[in-house]
Amino acid sequence: ASADDADGDGFSEADGDCNDDDADINPDAIEICDGADNDCDTQIDESDATDAPTWYLDADTDGYGDPATAIISCAAPSTYVLNGLDCNDGKDSINPGADEWCDGIDNDCNGTIDDNAFDAEIIYEDADGDGLGDPSSRMLACATEGWVNTAGDLYPNCNDTEQFAGGDGSESDPYQICTPGQLLEIETDLAANYILTGNIGMDGMAFEPIGSSAVIDEQGGGFEGTFDGNGFIIKDLSYDGLDHDADDVAAGFFRQLEITGALYDVHLRSPRISGNNVVGGLVGVSYGTIEGAIIEHGDISGRSTVGGFIGDSIGDASYYDLNGSGTVYGYANGSRVGSSTDTAVAGLIGTHQGRGLSTYASELLDSVSSFDVYREPDGINVHGWTSTAGLIGYAPAMGLIDNCHATGDVTGYFSVGGFLGYQNPLVVRDSTASGQVTGVYGVGGFAGATAGGGGLTATLINLSASGDVTGDTHVGGFIGLLFWTTDVENSSASGDVHAEVQNAGGFIGYIHTGLNLVRDNLSSGNVSSAGNNAGGFVGLVNNEYDHTAALQNNLTVSPSVSAETNRHGFAGTIIDDTLSYGNFFYSYEDGLVDLHATGLDTADLTNPLSYNGWDFETTWTIPVSDGGALVSAPHPVLIEMCDGEAIVCD
Repeated sequence: ASADDADGDGFSEADGDCNDDDADINPDAIEICDGADNDCDTQIDESDATDAPTWYLDADTDGYGDPATAIISCAAPSTYVLNGLDCNDGKDSINPGADEWCDGIDNDCNGTIDDNAFDAEIIYEDADGDGLGDPSSRMLACATEGWVNTAGDLYPNCNDTEQFAGGDGSESDPYQICTPGQLLEIETDLAANYILTGNIGMDGMAFEPIGSSAVIDEQGGGFEGTFDGNGFIIKDLSYDGLDHDADDVAAGFFRQLEITGALYDVHLRSPRISGNNVVGGLVGVSYGTIEGAIIEHGDISGRSTVGGFIGDSIGDASYYDLNGSGTVYGYANGSRVGSSTDTAVAGLIGTHQGRGLSTYASELLDSVSSFDVYREPDGINVHGWTSTAGLIGYAPAMGLIDNCHATGDVTGYFSVGGFLGYQNPLVVRDSTASGQVTGVYGVGGFAGATAGGGGLTATLINLSASGDVTGDTHVGGFIGLLFWTTDVENSSASGDVHAEVQNAGGFIGYIHTGLNLVRDNLSSGNVSSAGNNAGGFVGLVNNEYDHTAALQNNLTVSPSVSAETNRHGFAGTIIDDTLSYGNFFYSYEDGLVDLHATGLDTADLTNPLSYNGWDFETTWTIPVSDGGALVSAPHPVLIEMCDGEAIVCD
């Protein structure tokens, strides 16, 4: 520094130092906002001061500036502020410190319109556009498309303000149903096509069977279209027609299903249906097709012809994959209008008859009845076929029943069976009955009374009955009363059998003539009769009318047979000649004999050589282990029995 540079900053007054007493002030110094001319350019705190702030115009004087109008200055310009956060400098109500309102404006300048608004309300999702929101889907917000201020929509995913939720009723675009009211609208067009689009609760709602407004006759006036349950549930359907006029025929979800009518995937939960004549949980009278239906916890009742699913099935109507549970109840003194000989109460189908329309093409396949079935004693129809059964009551015109199962208990009066009541279909195969069966006359673990019809031989094959059976007369572990032209093959009965009066058999209670063939069958339950005729296999065979009943290659291993009179190991009593050969019984005690079968001791039971003429390749086999399921010594079993875990076969 020269002698003239008093502050030692390298500049004298002659060099341009405007304050030679302050080393921070000289021509090379940085201008800052401090009220001094730091760089000696004769200007104080000009805009190039390094610490000069940016000021923003606040035209609406709300304390927030416009980021698009800015000035750099050490001193505050008039109407300028130090922030540029205002998103609308023309309105003092719009700024970051303002409340958000439901007005379509970003009042608080956060970049989002109408969020967390001060005047927001609770709104509800209205997915179906009917003006009522879903109470379970709500939020606090301003008005939003698809949302409404009013809750209370019981059917939030469907248009429940129209006759139907959608569709035009055609096969390609069926009417859509999602409310009880829309379900009832089926009545307005019984020929259209319908589909459920949601679950429906019917609790407390008045209901008349669909088709009640039409005049039905032997065929016509019922539902002719299609109804697809689409996997949804109809809950608490209720109809009480028990006290209606006695001529009021047919009650059910649908009153009558015509030949062109079809029901698919219908699921009824806790339905309660009652009526006088012809009552079904799903259909009263059916000429059509039902596939994939479920009834849970059903309460189905009537005076005559009652079924858990169908009251009266006619012609070539067919059914697939039905599954039901609950109770089917038949009241006393029930007599079907116009007939007293074909009424029935059963788990799935009350009766299936031809009425001149049957070609034996009808089918009942892959179905299960877990209904408990009860019929009150009925003095009026004791001698008619007032059948009671776990699956189907009276079925002279059914073509085929295959892979069906009845698990409920059955109680009735005449023709009572765990699976069939009376008059079996043309063919029944690969099916089971496992419920307890109680009746009076013609009582069987599988069928109460059986017979072919129309000159055709009925066939029962590969079947089993495992429930205990109790009755008065003609009581069998498999069939109570076997009439005519019926073949029974490859089937088994394992329940205990008791007759209070007479004719108890481990497999058949009474064979009453008629060109019957009973071949390759097994019975294994205890048998007892408080009166006459008890046999390990059959109680009584009566061939006095010059017909032929053939018993061939049957085995009974009943561990106990008892009766007041006529107790034998195989047949209690046989009247007149019977073609009986290749039949055997377990001679579990000395003196248990039978003129129509051969007694075998424990050792002989397991020796295939004991059974001359038997087929041990495709029909019979000797089990390796009985798994504890067989109460007697090991013995031959039907190969069909080896599919389960209880019996282990080679």
